[in-house]
Amino acid sequence: MHTFDFLKRIVPDFAKNLDLDWQMFHVPSLNFSEKSASELKKYIILHHTETTQEQDCNFHSLYLLTNSDRPDGVSSHYLILRAEESVKYKYIAGIINLVGDGKKAWHAGSSEWADDINLNDLSIGIEINNNGFTEAFSNAQMASLIVLLHGLKKAYDISPFNLLGHAEIAPNRKSDPSHHFNWKLLADYGLGYFPLKRGTDEILCKEEDNNETVRAVQNDLLMWGYRYLKADGIFDEGMKSIVESFQRRYAPDEYINSALKGCWTSNSQVIINELLKAKEDYANCKLKIEIDTEKIKKYNPLRAYFSPYKDILVAMGMDYLINIEKN
Repeated sequence: MHTFDFLKRIVPDFAKNLDLDWQMFHVPSLNFSEKSASELKKYIILHHTETTQEQDCNFHSLYLLTNSDRPDGVSSHYLILRAEESVKYKYIAGIINLVGDGKKAWHAGSSEWADDINLNDLSIGIEINNNGFTEAFSNAQMASLIVLLHGLKKAYDISPFNLLGHAEIAPNRKSDPSHHFNWKLLADYGLGYFPLKRGTDEILCKEEDNNETVRAVQNDLLMWGYRYLKADGIFDEGMKSIVESFQRRYAPDEYINSALKGCWTSNSQVIINELLKAKEDYANCKLKIEIDTEKIKKYNPLRAYFSPYKDILVAMGMDYLINIEKN
């Protein structure tokens, strides 16, 4: 099933009214496998493209994700474009469906998380056009991503703890999405989980340390889901790459601080404690992760960016995102 088809089904006029300058359209990639080893879609993996505006990035990203002539062919199920290049509506970042959800896109590569390996077989990949280093992700891109993610969440019942970045499943070689990506914003809209409780910047352990504190941190990281790691008490380069991956998502202020980057702090420990507790509570049905609709009604920074998706959001029962009053 395509989420594209899913959206067409829940919004009967979606296909008829589809404007190719905005919303979602299909550009088939040649880079895919006909079937995944598993029919289960358990994860959503987010990426940035690392393409610059000087490269005519929307076109360049499409070329990279659809061209089978390259020996290292890659693809994703979806691509979110840069709004200013793709649309005549200032509030929309176009969404391109490249590979059907039931097929295997080539986006994750060698990857592991929790008890799973080769996450291409178990995941849906979403690329977001971004240079990957200095560029913020636009409000238009985030709004389009949120609509798409809610469609996928509704279609596949994906756990909020299985919305991951490429850097989390391949921390030894990937850094996307960058520290500029706003994971907290996704959590505010009921997608993923972002602990608000914080600690201090006291460094508890760092590279080249070899002690029981390191071993305890390694056990926590393994319990959270990271792999490519041994609980041997040695803070090596591989562990540092995992800590940096953790910081990029949950403590970006530490990641950009040269004195703290790659170091495990009291703040990091507070965050992972909160994550592990939330994960356990969710598994025991003691935690329900959803949008705080009252908060969104009072403060909805993306309201204008959701407006062109009005019909889709109403059909998904998310009309509060655009402050539509029901009769």
